[in-house]
Amino acid sequence: MTNQTRKPKTKQQKKQAISAATSPGGRVPFHRISITIREDQYKTLIERELSLSALVRDLLDDRFSSNKVTINLSDQGKHFYDMLISNFGTQDIDLEPFLLQALDNFVGQKINQIQEIRKQLKNQL
Repeated sequence: MTNQTRKPKTKQQKKQAISAATSPGGRVPFHRISITIREDQYKTLIERELSLSALVRDLLDDRFSSNKVTINLSDQGKHFYDMLISNFGTQDIDLEPFLLQALDNFVGQKINQIQEIRKQLKNQL
């Protein structure tokens, strides 16, 4: 293990490591690492034409984020999500405007349903 990849021990070393990993433009450069996966995982990646690097980055971002949201999707929805995230350089944060719009549409639909129920209720009074 080289000095560059050794885990920082003190707070000062951690700050220095974070500072060193961040370029002047504020972007964190990528680091190449080795990872071991099972054969079935490898076959699935190849079959779905997914980027393991992008999937791992996304998983790490989710794991270390205090803003994580987990959404269960159909097989088809999950397939398209994985394809977009791994192949187009997209991150979850890029989907936020679309998620917010979908939530707004969902709330609007629920409001309409509640108004219809209320209208039916008033007709019964």
